[in-house]
Amino acid sequence: MNTASRRLVLISFFLTACASGEITPESDASHIGVSTTPDDTADGTADTTTARSTDTDSGSESLPGGETDSDSAPPAQDTQTEGDTQSTQKDSESASQSDSDSESDTHVSSICGNGAREGYEQCDDGNTQRGDGCSDKCLVEFCGDGAISKGIVLGDSFETGDLSAAAWTQVGAFGFEPTEDEAFEGRYSLVSSNKGLHNTEAVLRLDAYTDGNMCFHYVGESESSWASDDEFFFFIDGEEEWYMAGSTKGWKELCFEVAPGDHTFEWRYVKNGSGSKGLDAYYIDNVRLTAPFDEECDDGNHKSGDGCSATCIKEICGNGRLDLGEDCDDGNTTAGDGCSAECSSEICGDGVKDHGEECDDGNTTAGDGCSEKCTAEYCGSGVLDPNEECDDGNATAGDGCSEKCRLEYCGNGIREQHEVRARVEDFESGALPESIWTQGATYGFEITDDSSHSGSYSIQSINGGDSYTVSMISITAYTDGNFCFFWFGDTYYNYSVDFRFYVDDEIIEATDAINSWSKVCAEIAPGIHTFKWEAEAYYSTRTGDVLYIDDITFSGPYTEQCDDGNNVSGDGCSQSCTTE
Repeated sequence: MNTASRRLVLISFFLTACASGEITPESDASHIGVSTTPDDTADGTADTTTARSTDTDSGSESLPGGETDSDSAPPAQDTQTEGDTQSTQKDSESASQSDSDSESDTHVSSICGNGAREGYEQCDDGNTQRGDGCSDKCLVEFCGDGAISKGIVLGDSFETGDLSAAAWTQVGAFGFEPTEDEAFEGRYSLVSSNKGLHNTEAVLRLDAYTDGNMCFHYVGESESSWASDDEFFFFIDGEEEWYMAGSTKGWKELCFEVAPGDHTFEWRYVKNGSGSKGLDAYYIDNVRLTAPFDEECDDGNHKSGDGCSATCIKEICGNGRLDLGEDCDDGNTTAGDGCSAECSSEICGDGVKDHGEECDDGNTTAGDGCSEKCTAEYCGSGVLDPNEECDDGNATAGDGCSEKCRLEYCGNGIREQHEVRARVEDFESGALPESIWTQGATYGFEITDDSSHSGSYSIQSINGGDSYTVSMISITAYTDGNFCFFWFGDTYYNYSVDFRFYVDDEIIEATDAINSWSKVCAEIAPGIHTFKWEAEAYYSTRTGDVLYIDDITFSGPYTEQCDDGNNVSGDGCSQSCTTE
């Protein structure tokens, strides 16, 4: 082969090798050097001198003049190429094996249920049962995961790589975020996010239920000196429970005893306005809240008010827990005990007629048909409502209180066209109408339930304890001849209070007070009369010295012939309501 042919072969080989990647420009410099030096030979043909570095292991033979045997060059190049190919293949296999080993190290083989926490398992309790705190896939079972669990232990090691496993809340501009930089176990922990940012706080909050314990692991490093600290705090329900400044040597665990119930837990990393040190951050991991109760529900969230509470308790009226939307919950669905069957407060005036209420008009104003106690206001109820002069518990006329709850007496301007029977004042209405009764100028009488001859009420003098004073009350009414009442005095000395009773300013009874109920009657001419009672205190200074009056009766019966609204005779209608 002449020189020109050899040159063409070598150039063709070089170009082919470069294209295939077997020889790169860099490798070319170490293996093959080509120079083209024009030279005229004796026969006038151009010659190319090829200089090749000789690999003693290649078996190629160096020829005189620096040339290489054309027959031996291709095999040498083939051998080198084959060797390079084999080396590349081995490197590729080695790299593949290395990648496989690396992947094997990262994704550790795990078997859920063998009792050993491996790989990406969050827990492994030695079984593949669900509902015991560790699921059949070795994931921690917690309130809000959408599956009802028993004997649950709320825990979060953050192996989900986020904050989805519990009711976590980031507070303010900086919180705590998942990281792979540090971990007590597994891959993830949480780290404060305000590193290097002076005068800031990183705050993380957890609202959760526990039956008595809260534990977590922590590690970190911060500025600490006598003059200034960057500090890491832990709070329970707003109360500081623990803090530190400076560095920790390895992960440490903290546990706190907490009263069973719902609580708010909070972690804070607080940076001041000075420098920083080291990690300038704190990490938390493996947060555990013991809560060995059976979930009643789990709707996959941590919201209350949707039928399943944030602690996975059914939100139903009568469970004894005040759930969102309830006014009350007394542990039952019985109405009439202050909390209704729908867990709304049973309050007079709320516009809802609750059990035991006769009415509820949305207010506590009396005199509008529904009283301040939510009883119906009507004549005959037995309760003296506003605008009633009397209410004897019926709507029958002729018994002293008409069917319209007006007092029936001569001089009221209403002709009672029926027989007016004996009138009784027993004070059970609980009121003293000013239109009928006249009080003393300084001291009078008032309704009381301290003592009574019958029923619940009577009236009592109000000057007890104020010596040398008089309580007085009077009434003007018609009677056909008899007037009776009961009285007694509750006094320290029998003679410390004087009792006097008058008819038309004439003393009918005057005596020292007695400590037992006694009856007084007066026979008088039919007609209108003024009846007056007085309780005079001498030197008594005891507030308990009082006089009681009860069960006053005006005898009857009679029928009015007329009633001109006064008790004056000689105007055509006498004072006894007979026609003149």
